[in-house]
Amino acid sequence: MQVNRSGQLDNNNPQYSINAEITGLVMSLNEVQLQQILILWDYLSTSELRNKYWRYRPWCSLLSKKMKGWQILWWRYAQESILSDVRKRLRKSSWRYFGQRLSSCRKYVNLYKTKLDFLRHYQGS
Repeated sequence: MQVNRSGQLDNNNPQYSINAEITGLVMSLNEVQLQQILILWDYLSTSELRNKYWRYRPWCSLLSKKMKGWQILWWRYAQESILSDVRKRLRKSSWRYFGQRLSSCRKYVNLYKTKLDFLRHYQGS
């Protein structure tokens, strides 16, 4: 086990980073315990997706209060969630994205050259 004390928090409490490696683990669970662990795992993975696609979720409709047109709202949610992933993948291979990256690289190179010129001028003085 490794403990790394990396600094102090705002209220002067120590902040630690702990890494532990488990080489062996023996557990015995009954069926109910295993089922509860799987329910928790399912909830956590669903929460992660819910956070990723929260902006597309219908905010006015709960599944328990099935309002008029709730199917259409949830269908749009599914469509927009999938389309956002597709757009994100396509964005990285588009000409527009390539142009933006090229422009950013040129700006960085020009700024770095300016910095080097100032450093040379400052050291030469």
